[in-house]
Amino acid sequence: MPRPRLVSALDSALERPLTVVAAGAASGKTVLLSEWVRHRGERTAWVSLERDDNTPAAFWALVGESLEEVGLAGQPGSAGVQRPPADEVRELLAATVSDREPLYLVLDDAHVLADLGLIGQLDALVRHPLPGLHILMAARSDPILPLHRYRMDGRLSELRALDLAMTVSEVDDLLRTHALDIAPSARTLLVERTEGWVAALRLSMVRMEAAEEPEAFVTAFAMDRGSIGEFLLEEVLATLDARSRRLLIRTSACEVICGSLADAVCAEAGSALVLERLAQSNSFVSPLPDEVGWYRYHPLMREVLVHLLSSETLDARRLVDARAARWHDGEGNVIEALHHALRAHDWSLAADLLRRGAFARLFLGDGERSIGDVHGLLRAPWSQPVDDGPAGSSKAAARAAVAAATGDVASLRAMLGPWHPAEVTSDTDLLADFARLVLATCDGDVDTADVVAGRMLATDPDGPFGVFARSRIGASAVWRGHEDAAVEHLTAALVDARRLGMTPLALECTGLLGIQHCSLGRVARAEDHVAYGDRLLREHPRLTGRHTAAHFVAAAEVAVTRGRIDEFDVATDRATRALDPEADPALWGTVTLLRAKALQAAGRYGPARSLLVGDRSLSSPGAFNLVAVAQAMAAELASLSGRPERPSDPAATDPNEHLSNLFEIARARAELADGDLRSAERLVRRVITASAPAPALPALVEAVLVGSEVALAAGDERRAVEQAVYAIDLGRSADVVLPFVEAAPRLFSLITRHDTLAERWPVPLHDRAAEHPTPRTGLPESLTDRELSVLRWLTTMMSVAEIADELCVSTNTVKTHVAAVYRKLGVARRRDAVARGRELRLL
Repeated sequence: MPRPRLVSALDSALERPLTVVAAGAASGKTVLLSEWVRHRGERTAWVSLERDDNTPAAFWALVGESLEEVGLAGQPGSAGVQRPPADEVRELLAATVSDREPLYLVLDDAHVLADLGLIGQLDALVRHPLPGLHILMAARSDPILPLHRYRMDGRLSELRALDLAMTVSEVDDLLRTHALDIAPSARTLLVERTEGWVAALRLSMVRMEAAEEPEAFVTAFAMDRGSIGEFLLEEVLATLDARSRRLLIRTSACEVICGSLADAVCAEAGSALVLERLAQSNSFVSPLPDEVGWYRYHPLMREVLVHLLSSETLDARRLVDARAARWHDGEGNVIEALHHALRAHDWSLAADLLRRGAFARLFLGDGERSIGDVHGLLRAPWSQPVDDGPAGSSKAAARAAVAAATGDVASLRAMLGPWHPAEVTSDTDLLADFARLVLATCDGDVDTADVVAGRMLATDPDGPFGVFARSRIGASAVWRGHEDAAVEHLTAALVDARRLGMTPLALECTGLLGIQHCSLGRVARAEDHVAYGDRLLREHPRLTGRHTAAHFVAAAEVAVTRGRIDEFDVATDRATRALDPEADPALWGTVTLLRAKALQAAGRYGPARSLLVGDRSLSSPGAFNLVAVAQAMAAELASLSGRPERPSDPAATDPNEHLSNLFEIARARAELADGDLRSAERLVRRVITASAPAPALPALVEAVLVGSEVALAAGDERRAVEQAVYAIDLGRSADVVLPFVEAAPRLFSLITRHDTLAERWPVPLHDRAAEHPTPRTGLPESLTDRELSVLRWLTTMMSVAEIADELCVSTNTVKTHVAAVYRKLGVARRRDAVARGRELRLL
């Protein structure tokens, strides 16, 4: 396949006497030079070298033969010479080559040349170049000529592995050559996984040609005959000495490697020189550009090395990780140390690392790092609960904090055991407090949560634990109806989270602020928070799971308040996938309430009430005041269904005026259904005229619309119109639409009798009642949270193995999730799954 950009680069290189094309095995060096020779169409002497040619006599004999092939034998100064020595070849070239009649001398596999006498002769030919002579060397590693001096003198042009790597457009050309049609994302993944290595691309495409699902080979790992793995094993690893192979295999457990880390892992000294030599020889070991002495392995090479490491005993593999963990710990790299400690099952070190900063960086950090099986810590053979005293609390506190951070409430409760504020001591570990605060919030234990959060703020006022504690205070205030405190604490936590780079917590805080503002009718402000959350998700695509839940709940509340049912469906689906009702009862309950509101707006009162009654989270203490909100809404739905129900006084954690207004509206509905219009009007007026504090805007709009219904039922049409117009004006101020969707069927006759009212009504009117899309309450075959996460990763260029590493699961687990995604979406290929996901607005 033609590669014009590289041919052009070689043309430009002719300004200097020497060009070196250096790259690893099967990088396309020889093919490129052959293409360039055909392109030039000028005299070229080609010498293919082998190890036996590494002497002056053998080398110059080959050069002489190649010169004869281009018609230079028998020229003045070399008549009768069959195997000329270096000086005679130089005489021949000086007599026959000029700028007008140039000669190109190609030395293929020049890395075999190491004889010092021969190197000196070639050096002289470069330092004292003949006019018209250009030497081109292809080599797997740098020839041992003084290349640094040539660079300084302007005598050297170079093409390296990065130059030879195929670009995306070249891969497209190669795919067309093989008649392969794969998705752009698969193509990009292929380029990234192979890093443009020609041999890997070629072998992949040969296999893809014969496959029913070619894209499956983009992420497949194979060691069988004709595979990339076999090529690397036989053409690269087999050529290395035993020490180098051993180092590569054992250090493949590390993402990046340096000499001292390799020394520790292999228990051998001198690894830095080995790594440097491997990098210089283009053995698929590359130096990191910004970190001197650090290296990484080509992704495909690392796959082979990890495969070879897996054939060693479990104890040997754990020993490798244990050594890496100790080295990183000594260097202060707590996250890397934790990764290896968990893989080594060194639970004591893992717990200690979590206590010494790994927990804060991992669970209260930027969300960009994931760790191996951190849940393994929860299965470690320890049983003691967290103790306020000094004995043995570190390990247990670390485990409890991990359970809290990962939403494993059952394990968390078992680890902590019964705990009361009186047991608090001033030196309680922050990890234990983190766990206690999470459990207290889940259990709706306000007193305990307040005490623990206050202590965390006092202990770590400007650090991540303090910021987390402030965010929990704000979240609790949202669910308890303390809007001023909620906005104050969540705003402060958001500012501090941004300052500390705590992106997941910032996303959660902005979502909770969106929920709070929307519930008060400040829909525009809520939408600003949703927009900010969307931006965070775009900028940080690794953010998934529980961290996104509050954001999607806020997006759902904004959508349903404005009557955007399609957007609401998408947001609630994403929220429920990210939530666990045991770990997040308040957010889960909020989603249920929003779904019930949407069903109510569609006139489906029975299903809406069943949804509320059937959700156990809405009877959980951790749902705080939402329990009472659900009671009021269920009573209202019963009344709308023709079965008047008056809710009893709210059984709330913190009764307040906003909650009382909801109960007054529900009672007004019951009185209206019973025909007691005077009582209904009195209850509505009480809500409308409330001033300390004023009702939340959505509740106020609903109360005014109920007042319009009461006036219509009483035959006071003028009053009914006035109330309806007042509600429209109130709703328009914040684009509150949902109450008008729900009220339209009952006020239809009034609206259609008054043109001005019909023109101003915020939603379309249909024949007898407003027909509205029915929101989904859950797909029969919806994707789980993990399946949705896998689907999002399928939009990237990452392999299944890389996705597994990011999600901290096995490759087989990811393959199982991928198969489930394909089945549920009704597709058979990765590209189609992504397309279908976007069609369903899952992505």
